[in-house]
Amino acid sequence: MYEIIILQEEGEALLGFKFVENIHMVDKKQAKTHKSKRINKKWMKRYGYIHIPKKDVFIMGDMVVGHPQTIRMLKDLN
Repeated sequence: MYEIIILQEEGEALLGFKFVENIHMVDKKQAKTHKSKRINKKWMKRYGYIHIPKKDVFIMGDMVVGHPQTIRMLKDLN
């Protein structure tokens, strides 16, 4: 569920931070929408939701918590 990655040899800004990947940090958006509430409810059951990863990270002490794609983006910056 959670994976901890410790960067020790990276840039000075990330030195000592523990990166925690949380796959549950997503926004849900309905895959297909309709202007009618009744039809929208049926389409929600049929087509479901799209999970969009959140771009936010949370810093708690020496831990940085974020979605795995966001953590990968942070690593690629260095």
